[in-house]
Amino acid sequence: MKIRIIAAAAFLFAGNSFASDIVISDFNWYQNDGYCHFHRPDRTFNFDDPKTWRYVFMSNLPFADFDNPPATAEELAKAKFNSFEPAFMMIDHGFHEMAIKTASEADGKLKIVYTTYGDKPYEVVLEAEKGEKGYESQAFAGTITVRRDGASASVSFKGDCGV
Repeated sequence: MKIRIIAAAAFLFAGNSFASDIVISDFNWYQNDGYCHFHRPDRTFNFDDPKTWRYVFMSNLPFADFDNPPATAEELAKAKFNSFEPAFMMIDHGFHEMAIKTASEADGKLKIVYTTYGDKPYEVVLEAEKGEKGYESQAFAGTITVRRDGASASVSFKGDCGV
């Protein structure tokens, strides 16, 4: 009996090789001059009530360097997605900044792959379809998938980019 208890305790307290779940949390950062704001589809957003500004993804206002325009086709292609970088998410109870690895658009659908900074980066895949276009904004809806070490989590979103 004693051996079974010791073996069970060793199993419980030793790290296992199973991939753990990834947690994608909402965050409220109403003080930031963000550009793209995506929240869960079941959330209500009220511009006049900062307590409702609960995001799963946010990007800062893009910076356009008019003195140094893109010189190569690769730089030009990446510049098209400037409004999506830098980007931020709350993953596994930590606030993470992300950089674009790859980005593409086809038939009104975006696919942007990010990586977080740090020793054990997450891969974040944002897939979105364009919705209604406003005078200075563009609506989006889609899915964000976060992966690391064989574990993954996804969240649906809606929101917009613009001012």
